[in-house]
Amino acid sequence: MERYTPQERGIIVTDYLTNFQSVVLTQREFRRRFPRRRAPCARTIKRLAERLVQTGSTRDDERSGRPRIVRSAENIAAVADDIRENPQTSTRRRCTKLGISRRSLQRILVNDLKILPQKIETDVESLPADHRSRKKDKMTDKPKRPMSAYMLWLNSAREQIKADNPGLKANEIAKKGGEIWRLMEDKSVWEEKAAKAKEEYIKDLELCNANGGDGESSGIKSQKEGKKAAAPIKSKEVEHEDEDGKEEESK
Repeated sequence: MERYTPQERGIIVTDYLTNFQSVVLTQREFRRRFPRRRAPCARTIKRLAERLVQTGSTRDDERSGRPRIVRSAENIAAVADDIRENPQTSTRRRCTKLGISRRSLQRILVNDLKILPQKIETDVESLPADHRSRKKDKMTDKPKRPMSAYMLWLNSAREQIKADNPGLKANEIAKKGGEIWRLMEDKSVWEEKAAKAKEEYIKDLELCNANGGDGESSGIKSQKEGKKAAAPIKSKEVEHEDEDGKEEESK
């Protein structure tokens, strides 16, 4: 439904009720009042009238709460566990199993887990060559982002959660871990480990940027240039001389 101001909505409903609930007359009156505005369709007119009768207002219902973020720590851990246990599962079945849309699953794989979707069935860890073929000027020796305090704790407590709650699936284990993490009072140990890992990551990243970070790619380029330079190039004069020599030998 197109957005109309409160004044326009009131005029639409008033004209609709005063013109014996005629959609055509309501649209004509609206075009006369607002020549530059698009007239509402029959469905919009009837919906505004019904809303006025039911609620006494033509305003839209207020949306409560903030939109849910799918790329949460629990969903990331659930995807990682499911890939580790069932690497041969297709993307469509994995989305249905975890209750995540295909687009959100791809974002978790690429942005959070650093895994290419097409490499899951053969090898969970993606190769630098795969990244080079899909993204230009990508640094192959760039350090990986450090894990958060929650992910560090979950990796260490996953087996204990499985032992305490037998029969849980991968996504259920992640949800259970999220509940335990929220109720945990002292998280200082894992927060310190995460902060230390982040400091090491920043140092490695600065060192990588200082070195250029493209040593492997530059080596490949030099090899290609060497191969091109090694290929002999014959001029037209040399080719003609070879042809003349062949003709004399045949005579």
